[in-house]
Amino acid sequence: MRFLPLLCVGWITASGAFAKPMNIVLLYADDWRFDSLGVAGNPVLKTPVLDALSAKGVRFTENRVTTAICGVSRATLLTGQWMSCHGNESFSMFRTPWEQTFPGVLRERGYHLGHVGKWHCGKFPAPHFDFARAYSGKHWMKDEDGNDIHVTAKNEKDSLEFLRERPKDKPFCLTVAFFATHAEDANPEQFLPQKESMAMYGD
Repeated sequence: MRFLPLLCVGWITASGAFAKPMNIVLLYADDWRFDSLGVAGNPVLKTPVLDALSAKGVRFTENRVTTAICGVSRATLLTGQWMSCHGNESFSMFRTPWEQTFPGVLRERGYHLGHVGKWHCGKFPAPHFDFARAYSGKHWMKDEDGNDIHVTAKNEKDSLEFLRERPKDKPFCLTVAFFATHAEDANPEQFLPQKESMAMYGD
């Protein structure tokens, strides 16, 4: 993961040879094993939509978590640096200049930038994004009408809003950071199923 920003820069430099830059949707989830997708060889988990998406996109299969803390790992993903370089040792903002992160590089190159979901790297830097919806780490929250909504459903809702409203004449990069796979210690609400799954618990 250390070389991710360099890959971004290299691709952007070379992208002039193409008629249109590629759009990027980065799906990032906490606490997944390496085989937590069907396409990754899991014999139990069924993930047909993500499997189909991966067939048309890119899966990073050789990245490694060097720090077993969600916020630090996210800082490493954004900066492409070891913890000793970016300086986030828990849930603080990393010290790497924003323009050296992969979102910063992409926005400088004209990308419409969005972030949906979990952040946990200090105060969320909303001005650096064109579309910013960061959540605080809860499995259930309230929507704009005061109704309960699962954090994954909110991920979906906000991501679709970004895709609908984005300017069609610019490439885009949307990072979707899922929280539901992260254990919310001592909160039993994390185990409540979404209403779409309630039929499984009829007995």
